[in-house]
Amino acid sequence: MGAACGSDNTGLASGRRYLRTREWPLCVRTLQVTFTLRQIAASIGRALPGFEVHHAPDYRQAIMHAWPESIDDSTARSDWGWRAEYGLDAMVADMLAHLRLAVAA
Repeated sequence: MGAACGSDNTGLASGRRYLRTREWPLCVRTLQVTFTLRQIAASIGRALPGFEVHHAPDYRQAIMHAWPESIDDSTARSDWGWRAEYGLDAMVADMLAHLRLAVAA
């Protein structure tokens, strides 16, 4: 859905593209991208062997279960030229790179 600070990744680039099209008659004004905790943890684990996550679901779990299983991005593609520039593993690599920089500072 997670843009890392200062990077020019899909989230930031898409946000700028969306803002430039505010005057257009957009069909849909929201876009939601979700990954499951298991998918995110697996991606982090591929980058950081031995990584583990433990969690206890809270009230947000019910909200998440109300979301659709997949997102149709066809209106975003046609309304404001959105396109995925990279997927989960690239997003996690970008996030970890920025976290390493932040920790080193």
